[in-house]
Amino acid sequence: MKQKHAVVIGGGVAGAAAASALTEAGVSVTLLDQRPTIGGRTSSFRDGVTKEEVDNGQHLFMGCYHETRCFLQRLKVEDRLKFLPHFCIPFVSPLNGRSKLDFPIWPFSTGILKGLFGFRELSLGDKLALMKGFAFFRLTHKRDLSHLTVSQWLDRLRQPRGTRWSFWHPLCLATLNERAETACAQALAVVLKQGFFGSDADRALGYSLVSLGKLWPVELPGYLKRQDGIIGLGQSVSGFEVKDGRVEKVL
Repeated sequence: MKQKHAVVIGGGVAGAAAASALTEAGVSVTLLDQRPTIGGRTSSFRDGVTKEEVDNGQHLFMGCYHETRCFLQRLKVEDRLKFLPHFCIPFVSPLNGRSKLDFPIWPFSTGILKGLFGFRELSLGDKLALMKGFAFFRLTHKRDLSHLTVSQWLDRLRQPRGTRWSFWHPLCLATLNERAETACAQALAVVLKQGFFGSDADRALGYSLVSLGKLWPVELPGYLKRQDGIIGLGQSVSGFEVKDGRVEKVL
């Protein structure tokens, strides 16, 4: 039988994961990206002054990133991530000094309550506002939020400036690699649902032990080659040539 062939446009995490899944299913893949390297916004660059590699997001991983972890397992590189026993992030600020957001492994959501009330970055009023926001989310999390940005959603949750700058905005940047003004509220809702109100394993935080440019991009070309797949870099795609409802050519 003639081997199936697919073209994947974009060499970021989504495109790379799709290409590797197709390869696993026995499909020959041509992966195209207009950049000179794969990785998309999850990549690294060498600083001109220090000459060290600097990561450009994804700085933080969570246990609930099931599809991402499946992708890394497929390439046999998940051991390059290190997960902490539970959710704990240290903070340093000129106003409050050192503090940490620490969610211990307690039954149900009691660990979240303990962590929030022990978080010195927030005033008592901000903590109560954040708890109200969580409660509203738990009651309405099935609502479609795809048409809202995170900032617009926080407006609806009536979140004050303190909770935004000390909790929501850092969470949005770390988990979605996007600012609250442009990030999709639906994506952050998934993080909350699975990462905060899911299992202890889903709530665990992880980080890469290597630079993001070496986390999976090095292994992907060889993996695609298993089914005679290739990666074309510096290839800009402007459209498709469609005939009888089928894509005949990528332009």
